Amino acid sequence: MPADSTLGVSSMKRHQDYYLRDGNICFLVESTLFRLHKYFFERESDYFRDRLGPSSEGEVGSPDSPYIIHDTKTDDFADFVWVFYNPAYSYSKQTKEKWLTILRLATQWRFAEIRNLAIRHLEKVKLEPIEKITMYKRYLVDSELLLPSYMALCTSPTLPSPEEGRILTLDTVLKLASARERVLLRASELGCKTPTIASAPEDVVRAVVAEWFDLALHSDDQNVRVEGQAANNNAGDNAATEVVTIKHPNAAKKGKVSGDATQALPAQNVLNGVGSGAGKGKRGS
Repeated sequence: MPADSTLGVSSMKRHQDYYLRDGNICFLVESTLFRLHKYFFERESDYFRDRLGPSSEGEVGSPDSPYIIHDTKTDDFADFVWVFYNPAYSYSKQTKEKWLTILRLATQWRFAEIRNLAIRHLEKVKLEPIEKITMYKRYLVDSELLLPSYMALCTSPTLPSPEEGRILTLDTVLKLASARERVLLRASELGCKTPTIASAPEDVVRAVVAEWFDLALHSDDQNVRVEGQAANNNAGDNAATEVVTIKHPNAAKKGKVSGDATQALPAQNVLNGVGSGAGKGKRGS
């Protein structure tokens, strides 16, 4: 919003890196003045496009009447505009804290492409499962990206502590407990005499967790292999292994398949052994 007329210009200080001589809009964050290029804000964000146009009081964002950014720290805003003015032309080797800040502000101000950039880089840094689940839910990031985090919690030696449970929510903890039970049952069905959560096959864990958290199975690089079908379908001991190829996990949701890609199969189908044999006729349904 435009600056209050009671705010003295003398009380502002210019940011050492982002008060640009040829900038054409000024932002005030806390007591620091940024002079930037309006083009980036209007190009990237409908939030700012609606707010930076001319008002009844004249042009918004002049040095004498800067646009005030509320509820944001100076360092956080500097981290955000760094995306536009990065002198190294590279986004690598940044901290997870910086990308989380950029994700938060890009979500708040509706910078779609910067939000996508932040998510891509957060996928490359190490986030603990609970932290990642919490952050991604808070900022409405695609839940499909949380499958590895849920798998890590599911195969942990213990369930989340009461404090961690409060962070995750009761619903998530109950789903994790149910998934663990289902994984152990499935491992037993596959012939494991003394199954443990740590020894369960990864593909089984993946399918069970995907089912309980309503996520599509991802396997762009390898097939999802479901073994041990004899226990469920009267096949002999030498029955061939069932293989389900899963590509483009969003295809089933959108009703579109690119080229010769195979539609994503629900996790329940993988658990029940739907694959190349009798299940073939149902794959497109």
